[in-house]
Amino acid sequence: MTNLVASIRKRLKKFKWSVASPEIASLDQRPAALTMLFPDESESLREFTMTNYTGHGEIVDLGAWAGSSTLALAQGLAQNKKVDTRRKRIHAYDIFIWEQWMSDIPWNTPLVDGYRPGDSFLPLYEQQISEYSHLIETYPGDLNAMPEFPYKIEYLFVDVMKTFELANSSLQKFFTQLIPGKSVVHHQDYNHYFTPWIHLLMYRFKSHFKLRKYVNATPSTIFDYVSAIPREQLMQSYSFDSFGKDEFEAAFEYSLSITGKAARPSIESARVMSFIHQDRWEEAEAEYAGLKAKYPGKDYDVQQIESILKTRTYR
Repeated sequence: MTNLVASIRKRLKKFKWSVASPEIASLDQRPAALTMLFPDESESLREFTMTNYTGHGEIVDLGAWAGSSTLALAQGLAQNKKVDTRRKRIHAYDIFIWEQWMSDIPWNTPLVDGYRPGDSFLPLYEQQISEYSHLIETYPGDLNAMPEFPYKIEYLFVDVMKTFELANSSLQKFFTQLIPGKSVVHHQDYNHYFTPWIHLLMYRFKSHFKLRKYVNATPSTIFDYVSAIPREQLMQSYSFDSFGKDEFEAAFEYSLSITGKAARPSIESARVMSFIHQDRWEEAEAEYAGLKAKYPGKDYDVQQIESILKTRTYR
């Protein structure tokens, strides 16, 4: 988790916000929220639920953490005059269990005081979303043990695909409820070195999605769901072994082709990380040499790969 802590520290230093609530012009001033999202990511969530959400399906937040993504979705929805907001349309999922890496982050706020590894931080989340609790249904627990979501989904925010197992659970329990021609999938970890399976899966299903927006200089990329993925394909359990060499290479080339220049080091680092996740360390070392030569500066994601290769520790 050392690398995850470093990633968050970098965000906090760059944007100077450990407690922040960036706004779009049409929203009233809101109280600050504890967040690990970039400002433009939060804005994308609010903007969709305020201006584009139609009510044809539900809004799902996979990986709500302390509630900043849920809060952004709710702030926008509360301003949406086109849909009935008298019931809970936002469904937020997280395990809500504090981990050591969360304590290692210099949040500079009393909101997190007293939390220890193993504690439930559900009260922190509930505090942050309290103003909009009438719009939100919360599901604490392990996503891998959750049943399939029972309703159609119009907007799916995915910040939970931290392992192949969680990626499979997301496909089997939530992607099955997407609406062709209507749903939007927001991948918060699309441009992040740690999650190569996202590129493999989205390439496998690329004919069913169309790029909607690359959120510049953030990990987020957003897609429109244009045609139905056969249920039997979603219900499979995927692993690195599910993808041949040609498809593997094509997946990362595809991701590079649809995102911006700022995402390139992250996506190429994710390719190297795929070898590390499989304990193919010698291949990772060889691929990293080319990556380092291509990005000789202090790119964060490349540095994280270097650090992992030096210590051979990342879990």
